[in-house]
Amino acid sequence: MSRPEYNKKTIRQHFSSYYLKRLRPQLPELTKSSDGLSALADMINNGGHKSVLVVCSLDLLMTGCTDSFFSGLDRLGIDHVVYDDFCGDPTTENVRDAAALLSDAECSCIAAIGGSSIINCARAVSLTAEENSGHFRAPAQKFPVYAVPSGCAAAYAAVPYVILIDRKKRRISPLISDKLAPAEMIYDRSFAMREDDCTAALLTDCMEYYLCSLSPDHPEERKLVLGSCMSILGSGTDSADMFSVSYRAGLGLMRSLPGNISTIAYSLSAVCDIPRSAAISRLAAETLEKYLYVPAACNAMAVMAVKCGLSDGKSGRTAAAQRLTEAVRALCSGSDDAYDISESDIRAAADSAYGLASASCSPFRPTRTEIADIITSAIR
Repeated sequence: MSRPEYNKKTIRQHFSSYYLKRLRPQLPELTKSSDGLSALADMINNGGHKSVLVVCSLDLLMTGCTDSFFSGLDRLGIDHVVYDDFCGDPTTENVRDAAALLSDAECSCIAAIGGSSIINCARAVSLTAEENSGHFRAPAQKFPVYAVPSGCAAAYAAVPYVILIDRKKRRISPLISDKLAPAEMIYDRSFAMREDDCTAALLTDCMEYYLCSLSPDHPEERKLVLGSCMSILGSGTDSADMFSVSYRAGLGLMRSLPGNISTIAYSLSAVCDIPRSAAISRLAAETLEKYLYVPAACNAMAVMAVKCGLSDGKSGRTAAAQRLTEAVRALCSGSDDAYDISESDIRAAADSAYGLASASCSPFRPTRTEIADIITSAIR
């Protein structure tokens, strides 16, 4: 494998470095409950709200598991409207439609019930995101979000960004703010484990934050994400404990932007309509192979391999880092089916990913050509 080229830092990358070091994200207040959906209705009532926008997937509504929540709203005399038009990661159209629904119904808060796509859409709507020259910005007004997450969605409640997919323009649109966290979040263990978790996505996010150049500035967050990696890679975390692993990871990730793996995966979703989870499974090991050529990242990978029990540390840092890459490849192994992606789509996805993938928070800042090579090797 050829040694990757390095880009000089752009003004945007310097700004990202400066901005992230000074972010002070708000953390959601966490409440544990054995009947989280009923408690959610009471929480909204205690906040003095009389009308709520409910963001939830159609699948959850059809199973009837949210009936206790809607019964609670009716009992308390709280009006509600539901937005359930989801298919994968949230899009700019999802946010516009949900925000319009919130405005028309004169809702004063948002209830988010479900996985990371639901939570992220609700967080974007909470800032009444408005389109501005193709990008999203966050105005001053904010509607509080009350969330009951499932799977690994707890990790994304604290991070200061939401990546929205713009289907029409075939690119990703980042919304960055330190005011994106839900006001309160409820942990209902039985509900949290209803849906398949996104272990691969959580692991790659944690690994890239641990490896990135900014993480040494925040040692406590670095320890949290390393602990989450150890839980996932070291012992194969039991699904019942995934919420706590996810929540600790979220606290650690709260100052980060998405790493290269997530950025490229979002771009593939925007351009080629490949599910992000599937894209991450194919991209993870391929991208980590590039990090072996970055001395600081290779050292950090070797330390992580030892911490996770994948290496005894006696075989050298490169060998230990390769062990880590192999473990990630095994954990994230997905379908071997090749995707039929045209060269033009690969270039469009690389163009979409380039801005964030080459940010200063990434351990390896790839060129557009290198991003295209990663996509070609991983997806085809």
